[in-house]
Amino acid sequence: MREWIDTFNQIKQVLSSLKLSLNTAPASYDQIHRSLLIGLLANIGFKNEGKEFLGARNKKFNVFPGSALFKSSPKWIMAAEIVETSRVYARINAKIDVAWVEEKAKHLLKYHYSNPHWEKKRSQVVAHEQSTLYGLIINTDKKISYGRVNPVEAKEIFIRCALIAGDFDSKAGFYIHNQQLLKELETLEAKSRRRDIIVDGNVLYDFYELHLPENVFSGQALDKWLRHHPHEAKVLFLSSQDLMSDDATLVSATAFPDYLEMNGSRFPVEYHFDPRNHCDGITLITPAAGLNAINPQRCEWLIPGLLHEKIIALIKSLPKQLRKNFVPAPNFADACVESLEPSDTALCTAVGSHLKKMTGVQVPYDAWNIKNISQHLLMNFRVLGRDSSVIKEGRDLQLIKDSSS
Repeated sequence: MREWIDTFNQIKQVLSSLKLSLNTAPASYDQIHRSLLIGLLANIGFKNEGKEFLGARNKKFNVFPGSALFKSSPKWIMAAEIVETSRVYARINAKIDVAWVEEKAKHLLKYHYSNPHWEKKRSQVVAHEQSTLYGLIINTDKKISYGRVNPVEAKEIFIRCALIAGDFDSKAGFYIHNQQLLKELETLEAKSRRRDIIVDGNVLYDFYELHLPENVFSGQALDKWLRHHPHEAKVLFLSSQDLMSDDATLVSATAFPDYLEMNGSRFPVEYHFDPRNHCDGITLITPAAGLNAINPQRCEWLIPGLLHEKIIALIKSLPKQLRKNFVPAPNFADACVESLEPSDTALCTAVGSHLKKMTGVQVPYDAWNIKNISQHLLMNFRVLGRDSSVIKEGRDLQLIKDSSS
């Protein structure tokens, strides 16, 4: 008691010299133990297995049998002392909240970061933070903003994932402009079935890295910079020349139209370049009411930009005895493209007639092996409902018409 009274008087004198007043109401459990925790950080423990606790510097101990916490064994405890007798025991214990440790031991905690990645919903680069105190893990997987930890790496992730990949919701003028331009060029790539029109992603990265300051590594930071530097932001607007590779050649609207006209109706077409996708190639889009206006023979001609490739594929599908009369196939395909015009005549019939005119060799209609032709050289049909939902889709037009009737 005398020691306690002396300690109390000493604390009271210190508070007086610091011009701090004594509290008028009794302190709560949390207030008392958060204060004590500052001096007992090395005596905290996390419940490990059974009744064993893991403490600082990998020390393992048990709650002393005489402790009020011996039976309850909370997840985190703080001990007034840790003694070693027959076993290592923690004596005079209290249950604590691990959040108190993070608050009181910030100057002693060590941090480790993993898995930095872009999160569209947060509009920032985040990482998982692990904090340790004297080797004891305090927080295993706390998600934090990575920009304050490593702004250089965060900026790189922001540029590659948000600005280049387009995984970003932003109303910034330059971003909307650049994404629209990229979509237009991607459409050109899909039409021509090439991947060399748009410049490499590293070129775009170098562009943004050069023109964005170091502290722009999130959507919020970008918006703030744009508000304060509207004139500097003008350099972020890309042009077609910036996005196109040096050896890229544009495809013409004549060779790769956006619409096909048949029987007085205009049908939009989409282009996809992905052999793994069911709609690889050309997709003709029609409402259910427009199905009867589609001529299957006209669709065999596809569009001018793919007609040459399809005729080569048709010639190569012939049996060897016939095929050898039309070698090299590309040259005969060139002659057919120059002489033939898309019509309502079946493509195989028109090509066969022209080949006979050139060589005198008759090609029976059943000799064409359409099944051996690549999927992207067969028109894909997509039928939409009134709400623009997809009702039917496939490459067999007659089957679609039969199922819709």
